Amino acid sequence: MNAGPAAKVDGESTANAASSVGVGDVDVESQEAVLQRLAENPQIEGVFPVYGAVKAGKSTFLSCLLRQEILPAQALPMTSIPIKVSHVPGAALKLEFPQLERWTACLADFASKLKTGTLRDEVQNKRGDEALHAAQEEIRANRFTFRASVTGRAAVAKQLTDFSHFIRLLWRNNIDYERDHGVSMRLDLLPVVQMDMPTFRAAPVQRFSFLDTPGINEQRAEDALRKVGAQVMGESTGCIFCVAWDQVQATQMWPLYKMINDFMKGKKVVAVVTHMDGFLGGDSERQGVIDSVKQNLNPDILDNFTLHFTSGAMLKAMFDLNELLQQYGHHPAEFQQHVLTDNSGRLFKLLVDLCNFGMLMSGKSSAELVATCRDLVTSNLAKLGWEDLLHDIMSCLLYTSDAADE
Repeated sequence: MNAGPAAKVDGESTANAASSVGVGDVDVESQEAVLQRLAENPQIEGVFPVYGAVKAGKSTFLSCLLRQEILPAQALPMTSIPIKVSHVPGAALKLEFPQLERWTACLADFASKLKTGTLRDEVQNKRGDEALHAAQEEIRANRFTFRASVTGRAAVAKQLTDFSHFIRLLWRNNIDYERDHGVSMRLDLLPVVQMDMPTFRAAPVQRFSFLDTPGINEQRAEDALRKVGAQVMGESTGCIFCVAWDQVQATQMWPLYKMINDFMKGKKVVAVVTHMDGFLGGDSERQGVIDSVKQNLNPDILDNFTLHFTSGAMLKAMFDLNELLQQYGHHPAEFQQHVLTDNSGRLFKLLVDLCNFGMLMSGKSSAELVATCRDLVTSNLAKLGWEDLLHDIMSCLLYTSDAADE
């Protein structure tokens, strides 16, 4: 991947003018020089938080960047406290879980209250609470544990999901893990995933982290985020904030706009307008979304601001389809079978919902299907502005270097 900045004309990237809007150009030579300094100074680490409201697609979008499904992302709100994901070239996937003793003590205290019937709000197995109820009953049966270090995709994903469920059980029962058990919300004591991110292997800077954050419109999640907000934003290289196209003016977004205005002056801000697979408007409606976002940001934020339209669901489907093409593209019949059956047919259903895949398949031989799918991946990634978005994310690293030099 070319990690340099995309060429821009009148604030729009020529790589994908239809999918991104840039305001306030960054000098290319200066950026390349700073990126080089970052590459030569392994002590500098860029931290790049990903913010948004509940179900704005934060974790799904971040999973697309990571090319790994490890972060909590379900139909219900999932991310409960910030989770750091660090790029470590050549590293095997691993989750480090600081403060294990304190979290274990907190878990034991919750289990004791659960078994003695003294919880404020024991979760019942009703619609919408199935996952929390299942986690609660695992705790009751002494089958719920945290480990200091976890390796492998399935184990990492499970511990992060279990942890998120546990935090939400604490919230429901008004249990304060900081006050009662001394758990710290310091950035360096949060759970951290270390992994080699394939998307960024060719980048000139190889020391940086993303930070998956709770949805800003959940009060307890917002409280957790505010505890680290000033520290994270103050030390960050820039930020991504995800907002669904139909929520840009929603009241739930106001606290996020305020945090960005308060802490991100002079840093790169990348807005990702999500759920575009459900957007039916034209150019004027898109411009209305752009204007609405910009109206909520201060002029000094807009100096280093870019906006992209995309769909996390579509990106994920294209990456999953491309992975099948890489594995089975030279064996068309086998490829066709995997498209239909992979993940119990979920990919096929998603493709049908997003891009009328059933009609695309109709009447095609397996070899023709492979060619059609290759074109589908290429055209949709271009339409979603994927490469241009990566360029903007990489450019955020220069602000950390500038701060370090000062």
